[in-house]
Amino acid sequence: MTSDCVQTAPEEVVRPHGKLKFFSGLALLVTVLGFAIRLILAPYVTYPFDIEHWAVILQNTESGNGLFGLTGYFYTPVWGYILGFEDVVINSLFSVEYGRRALGLLGIENLEFVYYTATTTSPGFNLLMKVPLILVDFLVGYIVYRLVLSHSGDERKAAGAYGLWFLCPLVIYMSAVQAQFDCISALFMLLCVLLLRKDRCFLAGVMFALGSLIKFFPAFCILLLCMYIFKVHADPSARIRKFLLALVGALFTVALVFLPQILDGTVIDAFSFIFGRTSEFSLVSALRTYPVILVTLVLMVVLVLHMRRMGEQECRDRFITMVLLMLTICVMISSGPQYCIVYLPLLAYYIFAGGANRPLMWCFIIITVTSTVSAFFNNSLSILTTLVEYCGVWNADSLLSAMDVLETEILGLTLRALAVTVSELIQTIFMIVLILFIADDLGLLKRFGKLTHLSRRVRVKLGGVKIEEE
Repeated sequence: MTSDCVQTAPEEVVRPHGKLKFFSGLALLVTVLGFAIRLILAPYVTYPFDIEHWAVILQNTESGNGLFGLTGYFYTPVWGYILGFEDVVINSLFSVEYGRRALGLLGIENLEFVYYTATTTSPGFNLLMKVPLILVDFLVGYIVYRLVLSHSGDERKAAGAYGLWFLCPLVIYMSAVQAQFDCISALFMLLCVLLLRKDRCFLAGVMFALGSLIKFFPAFCILLLCMYIFKVHADPSARIRKFLLALVGALFTVALVFLPQILDGTVIDAFSFIFGRTSEFSLVSALRTYPVILVTLVLMVVLVLHMRRMGEQECRDRFITMVLLMLTICVMISSGPQYCIVYLPLLAYYIFAGGANRPLMWCFIIITVTSTVSAFFNNSLSILTTLVEYCGVWNADSLLSAMDVLETEILGLTLRALAVTVSELIQTIFMIVLILFIADDLGLLKRFGKLTHLSRRVRVKLGGVKIEEE
């Protein structure tokens, strides 16, 4: 039975009639509002712990050291290269103070949460560091807009999907406040999917490698992407040729990215972010994380086998949905509030491509709102330190007192930690609900009657159309 919950993403798209009206109507309103919110927040509201590290990396680069020559960089090199390019632009075109130690805020480093710092960056530096992320947000939104428009021919649906992404509180918070770069990983993964659909396998391999080296979640899609290449090419020689093109694109990109580290012998340092986080695991964290990784790997194989049973056209039609499901599953490995950004563009497309899907819309809203709340309480009022130090908007002692209140313990948890825990619990529940909805749409729950029944009952509760069970 067809419903507003069952959608496909066919390769043969509908060409929209009339002139593209992106910079008019609803899409224009979304664009102006989205940029306005970001540009108001970006200079003055920032999480100092993360952006301090970006400043340190820029200073390390300026001093002639490589990315890993001095302590301060804990990611694979791609983000470091982006920061290096930003450093060249900043020093060529602007004269701006990076930041300073705020003596009145030194007490912030004595609070229970260890990821606070009294080093405060300037409004100008904050803005310059965040503008590229804001532009990436816009570019991702525009691609989602064009995707929905090409599929449906409906500009209002396209603008709705664009608005769902570009006005998403989590997306805004991570680019304009926390200066986290998950939107770049989302962009590369989105481009990888589009290039594969257009049979540009070499470039798809390049985008896949870049997306995986920014944040590792896209790497879990590797078997699914390979299976897609094999399924949509009937000719065996074409399959091998296209697969090799994608492989060469990915390997070439990895080799190019790591070439400086290979030459100076610091390759292992490029993975310190993963190894460092693993070594910090408590027993509770390990018991939560490793089973999820195991389940993710099993489900990765299940999805690949499911795609293997599809015909060529069905594989094309459901490719985006399959990638969306895989990304949603693998993000559950880690509880970081920003990580779900990698699948949000595909989810926004999926919601609007076949019509506004209310149950999935509720999942999108609840997941992103609770993730934003979690990020805010993780960062606490430290996001106001630039306003205190550079603008004098608030007294430093008053800020520290307010933050100290959030460290008050209730039931063995601080108020801040309690808010984060509750937010993450709600987020996790609705991510599981989202996974069930998408799996049901793909027909993966047919053998699990109770899960199918549960999924469809929850779907109806969230405003979806009732689907009779087979």
